[in-house]
Amino acid sequence: MPMNFITALSCLDRFREVTKDQAFQLLNDSGDYREVLRRYFERLIDNALSDENGRRGCFIANTAMELGTADPVIAARIREFTNELEEMFVQFLTRAVQQGQLRSQHSVRELARYLLSVRNGLYVLGKSGSDRSMLEDAVKVALSVVRIRRS
Repeated sequence: MPMNFITALSCLDRFREVTKDQAFQLLNDSGDYREVLRRYFERLIDNALSDENGRRGCFIANTAMELGTADPVIAARIREFTNELEEMFVQFLTRAVQQGQLRSQHSVRELARYLLSVRNGLYVLGKSGSDRSMLEDAVKVALSVVRIRRS
């Protein structure tokens, strides 16, 4: 493999570990699940709208859009990361069900995939120049779809 390719894979792997750890940490907070999920998305919006170095979006999502179908090794890394994020949401939602805070006509897996789509969509919206209110509206609807309710 060429050195640039190896470097790109190393960058993807590093980003994946840092991002996964941050997301897991936040979604493992105790307390009201609606508030935990709201805080997760609020942090994501802050990251998506950060103008520190320009709106960079999510490195994994950007790579998926640019190179996801161009190289099977990169595509596999993207799928692994996506699967890990989905599992993170499944675990979070399963705890909400066990605590009696989640009710839905959809399965936990379906809801997890929906939240994953919202997550990725928020980064794309942020990168494309959308304002905070647009992203906050998307989160408001996502929270209503998941219907996590206070005990």
